[in-house]
Amino acid sequence: MRLFLGTILLIVMGAGNIHAEMVAVSLNRADIRSSPSEVVSTVVMQVPRYYPLSALESQQDFLKVTDYQGKSGWIQKSSVNKTRTVVVNTAGRANVRSGPGKDNKIVFKAHEGVCFKVLGEKDDWLQIQHESGVKGWIYKGLVWEG
Repeated sequence: MRLFLGTILLIVMGAGNIHAEMVAVSLNRADIRSSPSEVVSTVVMQVPRYYPLSALESQQDFLKVTDYQGKSGWIQKSSVNKTRTVVVNTAGRANVRSGPGKDNKIVFKAHEGVCFKVLGEKDDWLQIQHESGVKGWIYKGLVWEG
């Protein structure tokens, strides 16, 4: 009987764990709302294309999401897709280089909060593209992707 109750307890406890799924904003701008409704909610923040979000829960046409800063809210499912993206999460500026490695030329610098689509990966480096089309390589330790 104890084994049975222990098994049930583990199943119930495990049911509360939600496996987070990564999604990315697919529109030019998307609203994150205070509740899963356009009618009875307020916009808590607007986020740009390629903004990565961790989806925690689904309710009707909305996903409950959290971002790299721990801010959370609800976004319409039609505003996101499964594209792999990252956001710069380091204070100051992150160097984006012409190739994977510190010996490569700096192409541009990205501020915290700038989002990119991931095109490829080599070792600890990600090949990225901004929505403007500019491309480069960034060290994984400087970005958040969930």
